[in-house]
Amino acid sequence: MKRFFIFFLIGAILFLDTGCKRVKKLKETLLPFAEKKQTIQPVESLELAQIIVWPKPYHFTLKRDPFRPLVGVLSSVPLEKIELGDLNTVKVSGIVIGKGRPVVLLELPEGTNIFHEADKLGKYTIKKIEPKRVVLEAEGKSFILEMGEEK
Repeated sequence: MKRFFIFFLIGAILFLDTGCKRVKKLKETLLPFAEKKQTIQPVESLELAQIIVWPKPYHFTLKRDPFRPLVGVLSSVPLEKIELGDLNTVKVSGIVIGKGRPVVLLELPEGTNIFHEADKLGKYTIKKIEPKRVVLEAEGKSFILEMGEEK
């Protein structure tokens, strides 16, 4: 029993001694990283602190037509005076479908302009604006303009 106790005591001393060296070495290697700890600067304004802690959600609203350029004009011809002979000269440049009325941007010989459903293009009427195409109707026939293609 004495031998067991002596071996146990010697083993514990050796184990603890090497363990301490490992812990010291680990502390030495990690100490530079621990010293670089960033401190948080105090906020002096109560309003700023409330904004940081309880931010308010931003509600995005589209108040202007996305197809209207910020500089310049789209087309000098009013919508009522557009005369379209055939669909070969029409190109669908863009379509926006949101909560409001769908909008399509068409490139015509007279210039580029914005149209909504039920707008008239000469003898054609815009029946439906879909995400990738526009359906036109004239004299009881339907015509489809695909996005990015010229008819």
